[in-house]
Formats: sequence, C-alpha cells, structure tokens
Amino acid sequence: MMTTKRFLHNQNGMTLVELMVATAASTLIILGGAMLLSSILEADAFTRRSADTLETAQALEMNIPHYVGQAINAQWTDIDITNIGGGAGEIRTFRSSRDAALATPPTTVGAFIREAGYTSSTNPGSDLRATGLYFKNPTATTPGILFVSSSNPGAGITTLSSRNAEMFFDNIVEFELSSGGVPVDAGDTVRMVEMRVVFRKFRSSEQSEWRWCPTMEMNTTAECRSGAQYTDITKLINIPLRNNVVTSNFEAETGSNLEETVYGDVYYYRAGGGGQ
Repeated sequence: MMTTKRFLHNQNGMTLVELMVATAASTLIILGGAMLLSSILEADAFTRRSADTLETAQALEMNIPHYVGQAINAQWTDIDITNIGGGAGEIRTFRSSRDAALATPPTTVGAFIREAGYTSSTNPGSDLRATGLYFKNPTATTPGILFVSSSNPGAGITTLSSRNAEMFFDNIVEFELSSGGVPVDAGDTVRMVEMRVVFRKFRSSEQSEWRWCPTMEMNTTAECRSGAQYTDITKLINIPLRNNVVTSNFEAETGSNLEETVYGDVYYYRAGGGGQ
C-alpha cells in the first residue's frame, strides 16, 4: 500500500521566504507611494509658481502703462538719474546686466511727474504725482526686481525711493527700456517707451539650483550653469506718453513752433474714478 506524503503549510505564521517577499513588496509599495506623493507635491508647487509668475507678468502689463503713459514733461537720459531737476522728468535708456554692483541699491530708471487726476464732465481734477521706477539687476543667483513708487495725491515733486514702493515685480531675468527703435539723444522729449521684461519660472523646487542669467549665458558662463529646468515669459510693452508735450514742426503766428502732445491737443486724465 502506497503512502502519500502531504506537505502542510505552517498554520501558525509565514515562512522566512514568504516574510522576505512580503517585506520587499511592502517596501516597494511604500517607496512607490512616497515617490508618487513627492511627484504630486512637486507638480503642485510648480503649478503655483507658474501661476504666480504669470500673474506678476500680467500685473506689470496692466499697471505700468498707467504710470509711465501718464508722464508729463519727461525727457530721455542715458546716465544716472538723481532727481527731477527743474520740473523736467527723466526716463533712462537702460538694459539690465548681472553686475552685482548694480543690484544694490536698485538703479533709478525713471523719475517724473504724472497725471493721476480724474475725468469729469463738469469738473475734471488734476492730480500731479511724483513717480519713480527702480530696477535691481539680477545676479546669477538672485532675480531682478522692478519697483514703482508714487507720491501721495496732490504731493507733486517730492523725494521717493524704492523702499517706499507701492508695487514691485520680481523673478525678472532681463529688463530693457528704450525708444522702440527710434533714434533719440539725451534731452529729447519722450514720445513712447518700449519696455521689454523677461520673467522666469523654474520646474524644480531646489532654489540652490536656480539661475537668473539670460538664456544665452546659461550654458556658456560657469556661474550660470545649472540642471534646473525653467521657462521664460517675455512681455514687450509699447507705452505712448499721451500727455507729454513735444515741439512740432508747425509754426504758430508768433513764429515759434507749436507744442502739442502725441495725440494733438488732447489731455488725458485717469479713466474712471479709481485706479492709481
């Protein structure tokens, strides 16, 4: 009579092999979950950074024309701006660099009086405010920042600085102010300002790897090299100075040249009752 041998599992626990397999599987599940959670958190952080950078770029595009475009009696300069001398404001032709010496304190790129008054069918009110634009140049490891300062209503010409800025725009890689391709000399009346601003957002949350160099320098300059992935957002804003008086080629009856604004003899107040 043949006897059949039966191998029974231990009903009181797991074999060593089974325990090792279960432990390995659990470890893989935990690691997989941790990696998935990390990916989710990283994606969420990138989404929030992207939204913040895009919001900053849109805010600049919407608000800057209300300040620069309302400038009165502003002229071009290519040197440091110290004040509004004799009532004449200045806007500087400017291109940012990564010169650390120019990062602190911020460079004054505009100082002028602007019209912040309101329109009314019966009693329009003029409100001239001192306005300052200041730019902190980016370095390899710090972003550029544009500051906008303004005096209080009715204050006129007064001392301003970047420290009392009422708004600022950060995460900037490149910043330029120019006449938009029209040749100008120092002292020429400003008709239009072309502002070019490049913002940067990073995919990685590791800020030690972030670099704020122009794209052309990211792989060619040692201090700019980094493995961090990024995306740049470029804003090109053309701003006519609609209240800035220019001298035309037409002569008045007195023999002197007529003066008018870019849009003729039309004077603009701020639209609506609110705003800057």
